[in-house]
Amino acid sequence: MIFLLELFGFAVALCGLHAVSRWFGLGPLYLGIGFFQTMLFVADKGATPISVDLIGSTGFIGYSTFLPLLLAATVLVYTLEGTRAARHLLLAILCLHVLHGAADHMLAYHASHPPAGWPWLGDSVLVEHSTYIRLCSLAAFVVDFVVILVVYQILVNRLPGLPLIVPSYIATMAAMVADAIVFSTLYGLRTDLGTTQLATKMEVVAVSALPVAIYMHLHLRHHHGEVRRGIIERRAFDVFELSRRVREVEAKLAATERSYQEVKRIFGRYVSHEVVERIVADPQRLGRGGEQREVTVMYADIVGYTALAERIPPTEVIHILNRYYDEVCKAIVDHGGMIVGIQGDSLLAAFGAPLTSDVPGEHLDHADDAVWAAHDMLTAVERLSAGWRAEGFPELASGLAIRIGVHTGPVVAGNVGAEDRVEYTLIGDSVNIASRVEDLNKRFATAILITAQTRERLADRALYESLVDLGAHHVRGRTDAVHVFTLPDRALAAAPETLPPEALTVEP
Repeated sequence: MIFLLELFGFAVALCGLHAVSRWFGLGPLYLGIGFFQTMLFVADKGATPISVDLIGSTGFIGYSTFLPLLLAATVLVYTLEGTRAARHLLLAILCLHVLHGAADHMLAYHASHPPAGWPWLGDSVLVEHSTYIRLCSLAAFVVDFVVILVVYQILVNRLPGLPLIVPSYIATMAAMVADAIVFSTLYGLRTDLGTTQLATKMEVVAVSALPVAIYMHLHLRHHHGEVRRGIIERRAFDVFELSRRVREVEAKLAATERSYQEVKRIFGRYVSHEVVERIVADPQRLGRGGEQREVTVMYADIVGYTALAERIPPTEVIHILNRYYDEVCKAIVDHGGMIVGIQGDSLLAAFGAPLTSDVPGEHLDHADDAVWAAHDMLTAVERLSAGWRAEGFPELASGLAIRIGVHTGPVVAGNVGAEDRVEYTLIGDSVNIASRVEDLNKRFATAILITAQTRERLADRALYESLVDLGAHHVRGRTDAVHVFTLPDRALAAAPETLPPEALTVEP
């Protein structure tokens, strides 16, 4: 009875070693399993086994009394840590098997080759060993490992309502029987199957499996429904279908890589590939919600779009807009900008978002990028207009003209929207100023206006000096005047004939 209590205590200790894995990992549990692995061989040394009293019989301390502890630990690791961890445990046990055999050989050699004057101990019980028996035991344990996990998994899957002690006990008994059959067969039937001490095995298996089953039940009680079933239920032969699982993982990785490349390709339509790479490398840069930062905002609009849309069919409007956005969006993205929003003929872009530089000494010249992007947008529109005139497009005989407003200032940039539908956007007065400055182009028949805040942020001093000062002016919806500049070769770039007469009146 005392021996059974000792086995029960060992099983409880195994559960305790697993319980501390959240702080120390599985190392302590593996050390405990290694102790029982060693006891498998130490307990069987000697011609006369040590006998002990059990509940209904008398048994012997040996391989069969410590093997259930090892099998119970295997079920514990398999259930709570997964198939991969169980395979690692098997590998560790097999390695320990071999290392312990090497230690036995080393001791036997030195006991039978003592130094001069020392006694010969080659017949000592401490160095008694058999390489063939160890190999038979090694093969038997591999069979035990497969049998216990397959039987356990079948019972759990087919009879999910059973307490875990039932599949644990039945699977461990099945592994013990398989161990006896395999070992005896490999050993040439020299071991009498009638002396397998079935009653003893039934008792030690119950004592070893009960604490582990209770611990697994308490551990899994914190999981509910699908999560719990996902932890317990697997395919019956999942434990050694390694090659298939590897192929599945490789297929999933390949699919993930394809999805990743597709996301990069799609996202690359809105921001530069450099920005995409930096976001992928550090997704936290996007953040959750919004964060305040300084950016350069660009607002662009097509001159006379409403009148144009009235004169031509919607299908041709779509064609014109698509070609237009192909060109201007490329100019924005090429200069590191991000397309924040497109609505009809209006475009909102940002430079300096969604990324900011955290690298010391690295300076993101988002104001310069925005101005040069605007310059390239106007050049692209001129190229488009020349093409449409060459094609004889009557509605665009005078070409297409756009107005651009650029302003630098603080905004809140981030994801805004409902829980299941969000979009990246900019919120703040800087966005409103960029929109009003775009509209201010009408007063000067200009194609681009840049605020003083953007000019002061320019790192390119030649560009800074070349801007034409148009003074401070009041805009709709704002009390304070806005000081604006324009590019020297864009002061009269818009097509004046497309503007109403009052738009050409300069406010004093």
